[in-house]
Amino acid sequence: MKGHFFLLFLSFLILPKLSAQFPYFKNYSINDGLASNKIYNIIEDRYGFIWICTDQGVNRFDGVGFTSFTTKNGLPDNDVLSLFEDNRGRIWFNGFSTEPCFYFNGKIYNSDNDSFLRRIKKYKEPGMCLSFIVQYNNSIAFYILENGKPRIIGKEIEDIEFRRDESKTLTADFQCVLIIKGIEYEIYSPLGKLQWAKNEAARITNIQYIARQSNYTKAMDHNVCWLNQNLNIIVQINTTNNDSNNIKLRRPYKDMFIGKNCIALTGDSFYTLYNHELTKEIETVKLPFSYERIHVDKKGNKWFGSFDNGMYFIKKNAPIMYNLPKDKERGILSLWTSSNILFFGTEKNGLLSIDTSGSFKEVVKIPNMNRVRGYASNDFYKILGTDNGLYLINKNYSGIRKISKISVKDVEISENKEILVGFSFNSAILKNNINDTLTLLDNIKSTAICRYNENEIWIGGVNGIRKNIKIGSQYFSTELKLNKHIDNSRIVDIKKDK
Repeated sequence: MKGHFFLLFLSFLILPKLSAQFPYFKNYSINDGLASNKIYNIIEDRYGFIWICTDQGVNRFDGVGFTSFTTKNGLPDNDVLSLFEDNRGRIWFNGFSTEPCFYFNGKIYNSDNDSFLRRIKKYKEPGMCLSFIVQYNNSIAFYILENGKPRIIGKEIEDIEFRRDESKTLTADFQCVLIIKGIEYEIYSPLGKLQWAKNEAARITNIQYIARQSNYTKAMDHNVCWLNQNLNIIVQINTTNNDSNNIKLRRPYKDMFIGKNCIALTGDSFYTLYNHELTKEIETVKLPFSYERIHVDKKGNKWFGSFDNGMYFIKKNAPIMYNLPKDKERGILSLWTSSNILFFGTEKNGLLSIDTSGSFKEVVKIPNMNRVRGYASNDFYKILGTDNGLYLINKNYSGIRKISKISVKDVEISENKEILVGFSFNSAILKNNINDTLTLLDNIKSTAICRYNENEIWIGGVNGIRKNIKIGSQYFSTELKLNKHIDNSRIVDIKKDK
C-alpha cells in the first residue's frame, strides 16, 4: 500500500503553557518504581544499565523497569551518596554510614563477606565520608589511617604510604584522582596536588582557591578538571608540565560531569555541553525543572537527578515541547503543519501557531468560536472547521466568511484543491470552486477525514474507519477492517505522510 497513515485515538491533547520551548522529557518517580524521589547520583555501567543512588537504596534501570537494592540485599546503609564503576565492572557504593561496598555478578559485597572491605571498615579514619580515590584506569582506592599511618589502599594496587602531614590536602569529604607512573605517584584533590616517588617525601602543590569538584577524563588523557567554588572557572592541570589554565565561562555553574564525548556543566534548571578541551560550546538548554546531578550516557541521552522530584530523562535528539502562555492554557484539539509553522486548534482560543524559532501567534480568533477541529490551506484560501461551522479565510487572514453552520470535526484540502469536510453527522466534498454544491460521501458520524489517493477517501468515525471508493462519478462506502482495537475505537484524526 502506498503511503502510511497515523491514527490518533485521543479525544484531545493538552499542552501546559507555551512561550518557552525545551526538549521532551520523561519523569521517573516512586510511582514508576524508584526507591525515592531524592536522587544523589546517576551512572551508566558498561552494559548500558543506569544506576541511581537515593536516600532509600539503589536502583538499576534496564530501560523498562527498576530493580531495587537495599540493606536487605547487603547494603550497609540505604542512604547511598555516590556510585562508581571500576575497571572490572564492579559497582561501588558509598553510603552515609561511610562504609563502602560493591555489586559484582549479581551479588553485593560488604565487610561481612569481603576481606578487603573488612580492612577498610577497621582502619577507616573516623568521620570520613566519600573516602574514595578514583585511579586513572578507573580502579578505585581508599584512604585509611592504619595504626596511625596514612595509607591509600586498593584491590589492584600496592599500599601507598605517606606522612600524616602530607595528607593535609585530603579533606574529610573528598573525591581525588590517583595517577601511578611506575614508582611515581600523583594525587589531585580539590585542595591541592601531592606528587612523590616511592619511599620519598611528597611534594605538595597548593591550589590558591577552594574547588568543588575534581575529575579525570581518559578522553583528555592528561587533564584534571576542577569546578571552582565561585561557580564560574574551570581549571585544567596538565600532568606533564604542570601548566594550569583558567577558563572564564559565560555563566555560573554549580556542578560538572565528564562524559565519553563531552563535559556537562550544570545549573539549577539548565545545562551546557562542551567539548573535552572546553573550547567549544555544543549546546545550552533551559529546562522546565530543577535538578542536582546530570549524567550523559554513551548514546548521548541525558539523565537528571533531583532532590525532590525523582529522575528526568531526555533522549538524544528529543522532540521539542512548547508551553502555552497562562491565558492560553486550554485544550489543544487539533494540529497541522505548513511551511515550517505549527498550527493548533484550541478549545476556546481559536487558531494559534508557533514557528521553529518559538515565536507564538494568535492566528484567528472569531467571537463565540468554539473548538477549532480542523484547518487546511493552499495558495489561495484557508479553511477552518469549528463546532460553530465552516469558515473560509483569505490568504492574509484579513477576510473571514462563514460557509456552513454545521459543526465540523475535520477538514483537508487535497492535491487537486478540493475541500474534504468531516461534519458531525456526515462527510462531504466541496470542489475547488467554493460556491459549488457539497457532494455527500457518507452518512456516518464523521470524526476525521483524509484522501488516500485519487479514487479513495478514508473517513474516521466513533467506531473505526470507513473508506469511500470512487467508481465512475459516485463514491461507495465500505468498512475498512484493520484490527480489533482500531475498528472499535473513536478515530480523532487521520494523516498521510508524503
